[in-house]
Amino acid sequence: MLVTEKVDILQTIAGGSQSGAYINEADPNEKYWQQKFFGTIENYNELKSIKNKVDPNGIFVCNKCVGSDDWSDDLNCRIH
Repeated sequence: MLVTEKVDILQTIAGGSQSGAYINEADPNEKYWQQKFFGTIENYNELKSIKNKVDPNGIFVCNKCVGSDDWSDDLNCRIH
């Protein structure tokens, strides 16, 4: 059994899509990281909208942070 399969089982027990994660202790391969780290996709989208207003040039970017889904996996270039 793969680790991701075990994690899926544990997440189901812990509340499924309503379970969360601490960003500094999270799985970097988390499939639904926006929801896990920020509560709901609506919360994430609102935070992303605020970030785009405050940081329109994307100066502040880090892996699995608000807005990082607009960047390549290595954070070297924008993809959106």
